[in-house]
Amino acid sequence: MSSNFHPSDYHDLLSSAQWNENLRDLNQYVAHSLEQVGEPPALNGNLFYEHRATGFQTQPFIERFEPKRRNFFDLARRSTCLFEIGVNAGHSMLLALMANPELKCVGVDVCQRLNRRWARVDIYVPAAFNWLRYKFPDRVELIKGNSLIEAPAYALRHPDAKIDFLHLDGAKDTHLREVLALHALMPSGAFIVHDDSNLRPVRIADRQLRRLNFSKPIDYSEFSLTDCEFHLVRAAT
Repeated sequence: MSSNFHPSDYHDLLSSAQWNENLRDLNQYVAHSLEQVGEPPALNGNLFYEHRATGFQTQPFIERFEPKRRNFFDLARRSTCLFEIGVNAGHSMLLALMANPELKCVGVDVCQRLNRRWARVDIYVPAAFNWLRYKFPDRVELIKGNSLIEAPAYALRHPDAKIDFLHLDGAKDTHLREVLALHALMPSGAFIVHDDSNLRPVRIADRQLRRLNFSKPIDYSEFSLTDCEFHLVRAAT
């Protein structure tokens, strides 16, 4: 994938032929992986599409998550390495990779259907992994496994790595342990994004991390971000 495209802002990216071609290609690849095994093309909810929306690839983006998408774009532009827990179908990682052509990404996803009400993550998440590796071969590292094992293992394998953007979008009751596992790799001021902050376990983890002085609030206006009820942006201490 060429890194020649440098979008000037969020609107420039989403209106570009490069973005729309990649989004269409990713959606088709993921949908095909499901259809091949007789499953409807439905995903768990993400930054773009409603939870379990059948035919997601023809659906409009979730309007209420527009501030999250814009924040994600701006944070990616300010970062050098995104570590994402909960890759899902790869849409947020695609947004970050295209927002910043210099960004490197590491993703962890369990790739298991832990809840019978979920879409077939065991089918489509590995497909999204394959697509991301093919499109961005030198910029992504994708790890299949439990974040509570893989995050500390990554920190042990890469003691000199620097993570300046941590996106927590896996299990909702593991944010505290995930931050603790990776905190040594995060410089002061690194962004920590708690997705689904409207949920109680996420808010509890955020409070605990701030009380333990592992994270602190940021001034959203300083970074031209929008305060949004669906995710929290913090800074590592």
